[in-house]
Amino acid sequence: MLNEKVPVVIHNTLEKVFESARLSNSKTDIESFYTELIQSPLYLLSDASDPADNEDAEELAGQGAQSISIMQWYIDLEDGDAFPFTPVFTSQQALDAAKTQMEKEGTEYHGQLELEASTVLQMLVNADSDIMLNPNTSLSKAIDENEIRYMLFPSVGLIEHRGQLQIVGEVLNAGLPLLDVLRQMLSSYSKVNAAYLIDSCRLDFQKSCSDHQFYLGLTFDGTDNADELSRIRSEIFNIHRKIELNGWDITVHLVETGDEMSEYLLAQTSPFYNRSLMSRIKSWFS
Repeated sequence: MLNEKVPVVIHNTLEKVFESARLSNSKTDIESFYTELIQSPLYLLSDASDPADNEDAEELAGQGAQSISIMQWYIDLEDGDAFPFTPVFTSQQALDAAKTQMEKEGTEYHGQLELEASTVLQMLVNADSDIMLNPNTSLSKAIDENEIRYMLFPSVGLIEHRGQLQIVGEVLNAGLPLLDVLRQMLSSYSKVNAAYLIDSCRLDFQKSCSDHQFYLGLTFDGTDNADELSRIRSEIFNIHRKIELNGWDITVHLVETGDEMSEYLLAQTSPFYNRSLMSRIKSWFS
């Protein structure tokens, strides 16, 4: 790993939007960065004595990071251990600057690879490898697994909710015990029309993701739903006693027009719970 911070000169559109996103932390600039990144080539160091050429590397990448000998760097920890990560560069010039500094510090490398971003990100997330763009430079950033999901999967969204940027995605695991617990709970509420479940994390572009939680989106028949909504929120507190959620909270969200969370739920996800026809008929005569 480099010991001295290396300045980065902007050489391409990716680095230009990268710098804008870092400076503004605005949704528009961050979306532009992710869009540009996933369409761009990325540059990596190889520690193989005879590194594959780029065409072979694209094919071998499907077999995993080890198959093309991607070089890792290490951060020394206070307890004496070393934390590994994969350095990834946004231009040939950024990579060359790192190589020059490595030569000054006496750090060996054997070659380089240029791969499409989608290949790099999918390969490294499958390998459970932490990723750092342009590490130890003036234009660096850790790439979180949630950010990779956002770039690779169209169903994952970036929304602004309560003044915070959040990466959100539909919970697709049909066998998740939480879904059955929620269905059983919601079946006792006559006005709940449909329910959606998504996972969410708060995005700080410069620091990555935090505050993971579930959002339970609810639609109701009519507008007289305050009592049921309040009771459901109270019941949610008991869910943690029934099922292990790994510390994740569940927040109830009333789905209605005019907010990005509701728009995402209605446009890009499907309800895991719909009130049965029999329940509807009973409510009409109650």
